[in-house]
Amino acid sequence: MGKTQENIIISYSGKLNYEIINELLEDLNNQMKNSDLTTLCRKRVYSAAVESLENILRHAKQTSEKHLPRFAVKENSDSIMIETCNLVSKDQRDELQEKIEYINANNNRLKQVFAEKLRNSHISKEGGAGLGVYIIGKNAGRKIAYSFDTVNEKESYFCLKIKILQHG
Repeated sequence: MGKTQENIIISYSGKLNYEIINELLEDLNNQMKNSDLTTLCRKRVYSAAVESLENILRHAKQTSEKHLPRFAVKENSDSIMIETCNLVSKDQRDELQEKIEYINANNNRLKQVFAEKLRNSHISKEGGAGLGVYIIGKNAGRKIAYSFDTVNEKESYFCLKIKILQHG
């Protein structure tokens, strides 16, 4: 089996704020402009990156130096992989796992599910409607990979991998 060449488009590990997010997204946008990616692929990657970074900023627990938020975008021969990691509480872990499993189980009808959620959503105290993971799933068009590494009884380090096909 041949080895797949992987090109890191952007990679960041550290605390996030809106200024850093804007810089990361601007850098990502500039990197993609100089690539052979289709316009549709670039839009999907950018949208998923925005949602991923906003989710980290809004929902991540305070971090220790050992569990800093991470964000990376990598290009393979047939896809773009967005990887994010951040610290979450046990309650957030349970909610995220339930949402992602629901999205993965309903992947073939995600546009319809998203429209229903959009009609029935309300703005949370964090300022969002809880639709970020659905938008990510819709952009990926396939199952979302994720993992939780237990840090202690109250927290886990959550990693999300979003694969977006370059021609799909």
